[in-house]
Amino acid sequence: MKLPIRMVLFTITLSLILLCLARQQQLYAQDETSTDTTTQVETQAQPDTGEADVKPIEAEIDWIAELYKGGLIVVAQLLLSVVGVGVCIQRLIHIRQRNFAPIELVEEAMELGEKGRWREVEELVDGDPSVVAKIIRFISDHRHNELQHIQQGAGDIGVREMRHELQRIYPLAVVGSLEPLLGLLGTMIGMIEAFALVAIYGDEGGASLLADSIAKALITTAVGLAIAIPSMGVYYYLKQRVMGYMADLETSIEALIDSWFLKPIGTARARAKQIKLAEKHKQRIAGSSSTKK
Repeated sequence: MKLPIRMVLFTITLSLILLCLARQQQLYAQDETSTDTTTQVETQAQPDTGEADVKPIEAEIDWIAELYKGGLIVVAQLLLSVVGVGVCIQRLIHIRQRNFAPIELVEEAMELGEKGRWREVEELVDGDPSVVAKIIRFISDHRHNELQHIQQGAGDIGVREMRHELQRIYPLAVVGSLEPLLGLLGTMIGMIEAFALVAIYGDEGGASLLADSIAKALITTAVGLAIAIPSMGVYYYLKQRVMGYMADLETSIEALIDSWFLKPIGTARARAKQIKLAEKHKQRIAGSSSTKK
């Protein structure tokens, strides 16, 4: 748990620094805008000597200022996004082939088990944190029991580990679900305030007052969607990776059991499964490297 906490604290600190820098940039931009406005007023005060060029009006949106208008709702959304970023980084680092079913470990354990060197098998998997190492240790400790019980126990360990991995990425789904709801809540509150202003000022405020209030209300929905969409995308991507690695784990365990307990036909079948799994792993690495390029 130390790694995610450190990442979250680092992300929070970085977010605060970026917000402070953005605020300073906003104040500097406001000063420049006020100076330009004063210059324009002085220019307009001078008599025109000719026909003025008509230029289209361009509306520039200061998104930092709009975020400040969102108030506490935007603060809550940004805090949730920090949690999502921390979980995303930690899970992307952890969910790899070597933490589920490293092919080299499975092949070496298979060879040692075929030769009956169970002591070396246990020493091999004791220092390995992968899921397949836990299952190999279970099979080695219960190798004198019936094959059906061994298969059931190994399957239970694999299912339990898969559930744990899915639970660790579930905060991303929570972030993706809560962000639009917080945005909708902020929009509803902003709309209530907008119509309250219209009720107070009536026709004096005009359409500009209502438009400004509605724009302020919609910023929370925009922030919620901007955070929720990548959160859900990363969640389903990581979920797919977990399911893929667990499928490779199941194939490796079947190959081990066939090799250790179903001789001699099982040995040939196990070798064929390991060759197929190794080719699949090479294709995955080649696909990821081509994607990076």
